[in-house]
Amino acid sequence: MKIYEYIKSAFILILIINFTPSLFMYIEHQWNNTVKSYNKIGYIYINGSIDNSSWYRKYLIDYFKDSSIKAILLKIESGGGSAGTCQALAFDIEQLKKQYPKPIISYSENICASAAYQIAAATDYIVTTGTTIIGSIGARLS
Repeated sequence: MKIYEYIKSAFILILIINFTPSLFMYIEHQWNNTVKSYNKIGYIYINGSIDNSSWYRKYLIDYFKDSSIKAILLKIESGGGSAGTCQALAFDIEQLKKQYPKPIISYSENICASAAYQIAAATDYIVTTGTTIIGSIGARLS
């Protein structure tokens, strides 16, 4: 009789071990489908001297084309950079907004000046803290 009880207990234990991972995966899948958000925000961090636009441009194009991305946030912490590079990025933003309409917002906590501000000016909104150094699109003569 004891052997029968051990075999029965072992069989139940084997069933539990076999079905538990599947059960947890099913619960996780149901949970993710219930609470998971399907809208995304594209995020690009622009900092330091802006001297090359290729990386930023690639992500801007990808984010604008991706229909699951509903808005784009540019976090800018820069005193500027090469005027041509920043002008090209501002132009890209303006053209992409026309082709793939979605909001694009600039945010800065410390500095968004000179050519970096030119990029921010191409976005729909500029959000800053009260102490942010912002503005001053200008030309430098040598």
